Amino acid sequence: MEILLVLSAFVVYAAPVVLLMSAFGLVAHTVRRLREGGRPRLASPKPFTHLAGITAGGSVLFLLYAQWTYASSFRPDNLCHFAVGGPTRLPDSESVIPLSVVCDGTEIVPIWVNPVFFGLISASLACLTGASLARRALARQAAAVSVSPVSASRS
Repeated sequence: MEILLVLSAFVVYAAPVVLLMSAFGLVAHTVRRLREGGRPRLASPKPFTHLAGITAGGSVLFLLYAQWTYASSFRPDNLCHFAVGGPTRLPDSESVIPLSVVCDGTEIVPIWVNPVFFGLISASLACLTGASLARRALARQAAAVSVSPVSASRS
């Protein structure tokens, strides 16, 4: 149980750091490209990895915000009382992913929360895929440049 608590505390503190570092890295990369004159070149994996960090950190922070706002478990006996009214009691059902709290058959978490969270996760995965493809394209370009016509004709 202590391991889970330490791991969750690490995620809570690491998410804003990852988000800010990725945002600053993306801004620095953009400024560097603009100072170079923005000449066309092969895709760099850096912007994709920075965006993946931003969306991953944002998804964790968004889930924490939604959990805190709609499913706070500090006083679970009051959660249904404040959301639905009526007597103080525990929710009928709860889950973290997808975020859900049901009291008296009424879902407390708004309908937009889970699609936003999973959209951020999907964007993060798409950015990581883009970074992988960009890195592969750079490797192919480097391999094609390293084989010169002179060395190819000798073999």
